[in-house]
Formats: sequence, structure tokens, C-alpha cells
Amino acid sequence: MNHEQTAKLVRLIGACCPAQNLDEYTSDIWQPILADITLEDAQQALIELARTAAFISPADIIAKVQKTANDRIQRVGDLTPPAGLSQPYERMWLKDVRRQIAQGIPPHIAIQQTNHDIGIQDGIHDRELSTN
Repeated sequence: MNHEQTAKLVRLIGACCPAQNLDEYTSDIWQPILADITLEDAQQALIELARTAAFISPADIIAKVQKTANDRIQRVGDLTPPAGLSQPYERMWLKDVRRQIAQGIPPHIAIQQTNHDIGIQDGIHDRELSTN
């Protein structure tokens, strides 16, 4: 999240939690803490947290976003890399597909994107088939 997005999130938190002490410097300190969280994920976390919390911290948002990401991965279940990949490429494939799914990208799109990124075409990994 950039500074402008963080400032928007802080304003939304202020609207949801009017007793929370937020000032013009809050977004300055929250931005580096929430830098790797998307505004969309943070807003969804805020909606869920505001239902039960009178105060919301960056740690609360991060924990909720991480739980959502883990839930997305759990719903997909076991992933099977394409046949013929070496162990390093299998690990890279699994890590990248899971990262994308955690971000909310549909599994079939995450798989297609990862296959493209590591050079898999029609189930064949062309980098490992090179004879040169």
C-alpha cells in the first residue's frame, strides 16, 4: 500500500472507530508497516474487524489479511506441479502459485501465469529439455 492508500485506510478506520486516536501522522507511520498489504485486502480486513473491535491496529489488519491468505490457500488444497520439473522448479512453482492464490488470484489463473513465467508450454518445461 502506498502513502495515499494508507491515508485512505486510516480515514476509514477513523469512521469505523471514532474513539480511536488517529492524527495527521498516523498514516506516515502505518504506511511502512502495511506496505506489502493491498488496499483491497486491508479494507476487507477492516470490514471484518470493525464488526467486533472498537480499536484497530496495523497488527490487527496484518493478522486478518494473513488469515484470509491462508484460508484461500487451504480452500484450494494440495497443488500438483506439472510432471517433469526438477525439485528446484517444483518448489519455485508451488511457492509462486500459492503466493498468487494468497493474493486472491483464482487458482487456474495462478497456475497459467506460473507456467508461463517458468517456461512451461503444454505441460513441457522447455528450459529443462534444452540439449545445449
